[in-house]
Parts: sequence; structure tokens; C-alpha cells
Amino acid sequence: MIFITGAARSGTSLTAKVFKNCGAKFDQVYNNKLESIYLKNRVIKPYLESINCDARGQDPLPKYSDFVDTNIHLIDGCYKEAKIMLMWPIFVKNFPKAKWIIVE
Repeated sequence: MIFITGAARSGTSLTAKVFKNCGAKFDQVYNNKLESIYLKNRVIKPYLESINCDARGQDPLPKYSDFVDTNIHLIDGCYKEAKIMLMWPIFVKNFPKAKWIIVE
């Protein structure tokens, strides 16, 4: 499992394209920026809304104390999404062996 994340305009799309060209398997349904449609719309957005945070990642942002135990089920592969950073404690707990690529 590989998670690619970073701030907007930091080069996450370019990084994801390099990984894809080197053979990394991405979610089957993704947009032109290689963002997983499932991860964005079925995992991140609903969870942030459930804890009364802005699903766009603006204001309010989640606090560490906002997080509750949540199980996330993903197919092993490569996922690129900037908002993964907003939920990192949950992703680390669910995928302890995942590799993180944080683009600055």
C-alpha cells in the first residue's frame, strides 16, 4: 500500500504519474489527477463531514481528538489524495505497513 499526499500544487500528480509509469497499481476508478474517486467520495469526504469538519479541507480542520476508531477497507495499491493528510491517524492505524510519499 502506498499513499501519495502533499499540499495543493506541490507535485503530487507528477509523483503519482511517475509511480504509475513504473508499474504501481492505482485504484480502478480515478480522475485525470490520479485521485481515487472511491477514496475521495466514499471514505474521506463522508468521514470529515461526520466529525463536522470541512470536506474540502479548509475550515474547520479536524483535531487529533476528533478521530474515532474507523475501519477503512481498500484494495492494495497506490492512492494519491491531498486530504489523506487530514486523516493520517486513521490511515496509519488501518494500514501500518503502508509507505507514505509526502510531496513538499
